[in-house]
Amino acid sequence: MQPMAKAFTPILVSSADDLETPQDRCPECGEVFQYEKNPEFSAKDSSALPRTVLSRLAWRPITHLNCESRMRERAHAAAAIRRKQEINHVLKRSGFPGNVMSKTLSSFQVDPDCARELELVKRWRPTDRYGFWFQGPPGSGKSHLMGSFVHRYFEASTEKVPHMVWWSVPFLFDQITKDFAREDRAEPTFQDALNADVLFLDDLGTQQGKPWETERLFQILDRRLNWELPTFVTTNLATGEVKNLMHERLTSRLLGLCIPVTLKARDRRRDVLAERLRDLHGRV
Repeated sequence: MQPMAKAFTPILVSSADDLETPQDRCPECGEVFQYEKNPEFSAKDSSALPRTVLSRLAWRPITHLNCESRMRERAHAAAAIRRKQEINHVLKRSGFPGNVMSKTLSSFQVDPDCARELELVKRWRPTDRYGFWFQGPPGSGKSHLMGSFVHRYFEASTEKVPHMVWWSVPFLFDQITKDFAREDRAEPTFQDALNADVLFLDDLGTQQGKPWETERLFQILDRRLNWELPTFVTTNLATGEVKNLMHERLTSRLLGLCIPVTLKARDRRRDVLAERLRDLHGRV
């Protein structure tokens, strides 16, 4: 015959003082918690619960200061991971070149002839409703400087990263052409360029120059000018050459959207080539 279970003995509790404090340990550091009375605890109907349960209801643990610090560190680390994932998503979704995250303002080699113009670039803030129009010969660092603004937008965005889109202009029009064949007649590429919070246009002037391209470009720039949407542009062409190639009304809108900066530096890609050659010659 099985022994009968021990009968539950009701506990008469009038306050937390009638109960011992729990001896639970902190999962972060392993120390036994210090406890304080739980002001929400009521001794009413306490006789229906075991003493160990009542004890945890009557007393609540005080978080250790060192553990609060660890929790903040973990929260910051988790936020940093989420931030990195969001940045990667923005870069992948918006057509940025793979090396854009290495293009920072601090890593840009300042040419003495451009020092005055670069001071304007440094004084720009992400809250400004305009961008820059970088002119200069191939390899002068135009795309590098334009890429540095991506970093500055990321650093300034505390909550939501702005919707940024990067296009090499010839590829922009290639994609717009492909969108013409869509059965739903949607134009996602063109609409993205119209409405992005920030638009980066690389190599303006290298497109084929067809009339429909000029008209689409005008529509993009006109819309962004009217809505004060920051726009950044690079081109190998001088202002007069842009005017001759694409019409004065485009040049006017570019000047309304961007501050023109002319880079007179040497071709930096030749420096990269020379460095690679030195590295190869120095290998055993």
